[in-house]
Amino acid sequence: MAYIALSDFTAAPSRIAAGLEWLFAAPAAILSRWVKRKRLYMELMGMDDHRLADLGLCRGDIDAFVRRQTFAPAGTGTRRTA
Repeated sequence: MAYIALSDFTAAPSRIAAGLEWLFAAPAAILSRWVKRKRLYMELMGMDDHRLADLGLCRGDIDAFVRRQTFAPAGTGTRRTA
């Protein structure tokens, strides 16, 4: 007969919690990046052609530019270009 140690039961909730945290954190991070890209896209599309030219962009470049953006993890407030 196999014996189960008490430590097996006390470690399980932390592993379950870590699994649940990952389960909800991954989709939340994906959604957060999508929202940031959508905001950037809308902000750039709202600019006139002269302002876009000042940034080195034309209207046809906006989609590719936004797709290249890599956003830092939440809370850092920085943005990098991939």
